[in-house]
Amino acid sequence: MKLKKILVIGDTGFLGSSLKNNLSSNSLTIHFINRTLFDLSKAITPKFAEFLKYEKFQYVVICAAITDVELCYREQSISKQVNVDGTQALLELVSQAGSIPVFFSSDYVFSGKNSPYNESDPRLPQTIYGHHKLSTEIFLENNFANYLTFRTSKLMSKTNHQKNILYPVIRDLSINKASRCFEDQMLNPVFVEDIAEILKAAFIQGLAGTYHLGTRRIFSRFELGRFLASSLGYDTKLIEPIRMTDIRFSEKRPTNNALRCQKVEEALSDLRLLI
Repeated sequence: MKLKKILVIGDTGFLGSSLKNNLSSNSLTIHFINRTLFDLSKAITPKFAEFLKYEKFQYVVICAAITDVELCYREQSISKQVNVDGTQALLELVSQAGSIPVFFSSDYVFSGKNSPYNESDPRLPQTIYGHHKLSTEIFLENNFANYLTFRTSKLMSKTNHQKNILYPVIRDLSINKASRCFEDQMLNPVFVEDIAEILKAAFIQGLAGTYHLGTRRIFSRFELGRFLASSLGYDTKLIEPIRMTDIRFSEKRPTNNALRCQKVEEALSDLRLLI
């Protein structure tokens, strides 16, 4: 089997660093670029454009992004530059180089009023972050015949990375401290380690289109916290319920953006990843 050549842009963030540790295969040759070599907040250099054309990557995986929803609201111009303008400029170069883009989007493209969502359901974002993600989704749909978009709800991990949604709970439990979790936020997160396996299978099988990634079971954040506490042998009473709707965010945030993930399961039926 001919090796497929993959470029991953952004290897220092939560997802990118996980891919660097887990995305390996005998059928793939993988290159990683970090922010010191490529920065979406700055103009793309001609040298990088030539690099893309010369290397002839089959896939270009874009992990570089601003994913902090609050930061995207407070720093809208920077968020737009990175998540919209810079990303779309990169995608234009990917197109010119003849590569297939892999883009990570979010459940925030949905309104939260008709959850759980299928891939083709109407998108109506309620936040700046969601609007920026939707803008790039539409750009891909209008300009590429072949692309991969993966939407996720939340990311979890077996590591203690600070962006791991399980980390604050594990940290609190480890010192016998109560951990407050939203009882009105519904989600079905995905392990970042599993995303590497899904990507490998997608590359090998030539998957294309938009797919949701997440667990089969939909949890409230409170239920997930209690499940985690029980699994680790801690007192589940340490998990205390709070309500997301009682927190004052800069923007109103949807509380139920769970994703239906049957499409990716059927496409990659030999993988037993989603719990």
